[in-house]
Amino acid sequence: GLHFGDQAYIEHKTQPEHVVLSDAYPNPMSSRTTIPFTVTQDNTHVQLSIYNLQGQAIHTLVHGELDSGFYEYEWDGKSSMGEELPSRVVMYRLQTSSSRTGVQSVNKRLIIAP
Repeated sequence: GLHFGDQAYIEHKTQPEHVVLSDAYPNPMSSRTTIPFTVTQDNTHVQLSIYNLQGQAIHTLVHGELDSGFYEYEWDGKSSMGEELPSRVVMYRLQTSSSRTGVQSVNKRLIIAP
């Protein structure tokens, strides 16, 4: 709906997102998948991790400062210990923070095929 005079709402809605998480491909994955995302602000702190549906981190692919640009990270379906994971549904989460836009978190599902 329309919000008239709600300044906080208007500012929130028109503020450009500083990250866009795209769909992993292939999904379902067998041996590997690629996770693309775009960062729109320089000096954005980025963490890209894989989680099980209980919310436990399985593997962290990115953890650090990135400048604006398009990135693709490949995941081989293994845990951070190098263990093969059984077929299941997992989540990949991109969490970002920058001084201008605060903290954002986006989750998507990923299927590990047998």
